[in-house]
Amino acid sequence: METFISCFPIFSSMIEGLEFLISGVILGLAAGIAPGPLLALVFCETLKHGKNEGIKIAVSPLITDLPIVLFVLFILSSLIGYNFVIGMISLFGACYLIYLGVESLRVKITKFEVELAKKMH
Repeated sequence: METFISCFPIFSSMIEGLEFLISGVILGLAAGIAPGPLLALVFCETLKHGKNEGIKIAVSPLITDLPIVLFVLFILSSLIGYNFVIGMISLFGACYLIYLGVESLRVKITKFEVELAKKMH
């Protein structure tokens, strides 16, 4: 038995688009309100100079990131037929992420030993 929505393909595509929009808004809000240096700067400027300056700082990533995103989309759209190149970019990116993960897990024992020795004396 078919559902009402599946009988009308236009509704199906609209709902799918709405799902992507809602998930994008939720992920964007979660990333936007995460504590970090930009949020601290927004608070600082808002408290010093008022809400208009805070809004300017909060909107600045939208203005600065948009050209970068458009440039990357343009480059990737021109590489659609080059699966090998996209695969190599993905492989290098994955290797770099693994490297960053391993480096973040390494603990420098000497640093902790020196701090522990200072506290003991």
